[in-house]
Amino acid sequence: MALGPAAYPMLYVADVNGGLTLFDTLHNTLVGTWPSGLPFAGIAVSRDGSTLMAVSDTGLLAAINTVTPGVLGVATIRDTTISPMSTPPSMVVSPDGKRFIMLHRWTQPKGGHLTRLITANMDGSDLRIVIPNGYASHFIWRDATHILSQAKDWLGNKEWGDFLFEDKDSGIVAEIGHGVLDSGGHLTYLHRNEWILNDTYVKGVRRIQT
Repeated sequence: MALGPAAYPMLYVADVNGGLTLFDTLHNTLVGTWPSGLPFAGIAVSRDGSTLMAVSDTGLLAAINTVTPGVLGVATIRDTTISPMSTPPSMVVSPDGKRFIMLHRWTQPKGGHLTRLITANMDGSDLRIVIPNGYASHFIWRDATHILSQAKDWLGNKEWGDFLFEDKDSGIVAEIGHGVLDSGGHLTYLHRNEWILNDTYVKGVRRIQT
């Protein structure tokens, strides 16, 4: 499920059988339903509302023109294998609507998992493995060319922290908020990227989160 921007107030709902449903949240009406045939596992909408990205748990990527919802373009992510996932993949579209982020997560033979942060154009081309070492988590676009992500083992820090990456292969730039930001919470930029809002991951027996 994804919600469009204020200028394009649509609610997009995709199901595992490949159906895509659009609701007009301003007028509380059903726009339409399209049987794409793709087993959607995760979806994200561009900030201008013009494009919806959908991905299946087998690595099939769809770029859907929301202005003409029946127009569907399908591409396969190149140069990597997306293993079947037990949870939907995370996708976030860049502020300019030209690229998207996706986490590639796989289970290791002896247990546990590793995660790479990957970006690509909206049609799946120009694939970049921004965080290749297997330690990537919560992330957010700072602007069209930079990504803030929780990561590990960069710039001499062997622990989890918040790192700024350029949108390119192994694009590490700097560590952000060492000792101040929580290394496990979600990240959001506020007020022209001058502030970072950071919650905490659930902690302790009481599962407290702030």
